[in-house]
Amino acid sequence: MFEAETEAFWQSTSHRVLVATVAELHRQRRLLQEQIGFHRVNGARTIISDLFIAGAGIEVGGGDRPFPVKEGVSVTYGDIRNSFELRRHFGNDEAVVCGAINAESFEGIGHESVDFIISAHVIEHLANPLGSILEGLKRIKTGGVYVIAIPDMRHTFDRYRAPTTYDHLVEDLRSGGEPSLIDAYRDHVKLVHPIYGAPIADEQQENEAQMLLAARMDTHVHCWTRETFNDHVAKVIEGLAEIALETALENEILVVLRKVNLPLV
Repeated sequence: MFEAETEAFWQSTSHRVLVATVAELHRQRRLLQEQIGFHRVNGARTIISDLFIAGAGIEVGGGDRPFPVKEGVSVTYGDIRNSFELRRHFGNDEAVVCGAINAESFEGIGHESVDFIISAHVIEHLANPLGSILEGLKRIKTGGVYVIAIPDMRHTFDRYRAPTTYDHLVEDLRSGGEPSLIDAYRDHVKLVHPIYGAPIADEQQENEAQMLLAARMDTHVHCWTRETFNDHVAKVIEGLAEIALETALENEILVVLRKVNLPLV
């Protein structure tokens, strides 16, 4: 046993030092847990990549943590942000981007032109998630895959929100999602913001939500549990693709869709 692991070592230590020491120990434990979680998730991603990703494709919103791919795989990294905006957003120079790609519309990407699409922690930020899935499938060759990773809301700051319903997503598909964006910002103000700061007074919440919408603050527009996401995906891809794999680890849900057939309309 090390001396610092005995009670006697700490008995003469001041309360102030003890408080600071405990706080630092908790910080180090959190960082260690995050590192362990990252390596577990990245390990699962690597296995999925080795099994399903081959040829040439695209990853949208890869940021500074692109999905792992094996040697010989060709990936075009796309984002709605340019290199400068990505550096500012992530606070480093590690974000990868080859050009602009809209993760909802995939405008400019030819139909049946890629072997795979990777979208990791992107769909929850989109106004029209079902549109992203359907438009992405149009760009993938038959037999190709669409790999989607999202957070399980129960393990994130979304934990107090109600899961997005399928009816809501269908309406977003019809409208493009813009009309319902304000609801996400209302949720953020009422249910997410208090996790990190002082609650916003009820009478001020609507004004705050409207200001966040006007600024288009980056937030989770939609949120799912593992069960609700798999149910929604299965419904929207019926007859077009199949769920080739579904799993979850730490706070991440991973789904691999394999394209079966999709009329190019």
